[in-house]
Amino acid sequence: MKRFYLISQNKSFKQEIEGGFIWCPQTKKDGSFCQNYEFVKNIKIGDIIFSRYKNQLPYIGIATSNCFISDNPFNDVSWNKEGYQVDIKYLKTNCTKRLADYFKEYESLLPLKFSPFTKKGGSVQAYAFELNEALSNYFITNFISNGTFLINSLESGFVYPEIISDEDLEKTHKIEQHYGITHKKAFKVDVEKETEQMKRNKELGDAGEQFIIHELMKDLGDLDDAIKKQLVIHAANDSKYGADSAGFDIIKFDSVTNSESREYIEVKTTNKDLKQPFFISSTELNFARQNPENYYIYRVYNFSENPEYVRIKFNDISQDEISPVNYKIELK
Repeated sequence: MKRFYLISQNKSFKQEIEGGFIWCPQTKKDGSFCQNYEFVKNIKIGDIIFSRYKNQLPYIGIATSNCFISDNPFNDVSWNKEGYQVDIKYLKTNCTKRLADYFKEYESLLPLKFSPFTKKGGSVQAYAFELNEALSNYFITNFISNGTFLINSLESGFVYPEIISDEDLEKTHKIEQHYGITHKKAFKVDVEKETEQMKRNKELGDAGEQFIIHELMKDLGDLDDAIKKQLVIHAANDSKYGADSAGFDIIKFDSVTNSESREYIEVKTTNKDLKQPFFISSTELNFARQNPENYYIYRVYNFSENPEYVRIKFNDISQDEISPVNYKIELK
């Protein structure tokens, strides 16, 4: 069941809205516990986010990821280096009503503990609050133009992570064994706080990357293994290339002596068929747009049955195949 959260975005408003995320430290600067940060820690995929800025609700969003651990994205040393992040798809509400002006209408709906408002209707100075359903529905009805329509748009435009059954997981493990795939990737996430499906999706994604590395190595023929490892590098697991934040998974060089001749490869894996839509993050999309001539997406499909893949040059993907839902690509 989805939950509702109010996020107070003051000096972080512009960067979080444009970047499609929310972020807060794990603790206060002195290391002490903060319940408002714990609310962010509990956010799951599909939860609804109200953006509070200058006593208004200018945006509403849906969580497109569970909470995960990430470095401080802001140039603000008053916050700790590591914190909680959630990726968000935002929609503008076009509402200019001030929350304080209607306080008497929703005062009775406020939670008894950790209310986002003072007893006089002012804003409590804290980052995140969980809202009950009654208060959330009041905001949707009274503070957001076409609120129900926007909520439906957020939910209908969002593709939840692929559901991987126990049978599919077992088949995936057999495919991994067949190709000699072992998991070495260290995900920078709090995996204990993730759902089982999120863990399975990460394992499937990692297996797809290893599968493509296996295929690329095989294509190099009888070259010495040491040379092959110089030509095909798993950048998503290499701090030299920024690991998971690189914007690509694999870098393939055409020559050991010419580092300028290269391909950037992003691997997207599914147990379903080739037409299954897939997501590309804003980091990946931005990197692809900066390197359109040598950025490729390797779409791995039918992985748990008989893995196949297609090699897609980013330049060959038309704009109408890319939906800005953080971002979804649906091959025509």
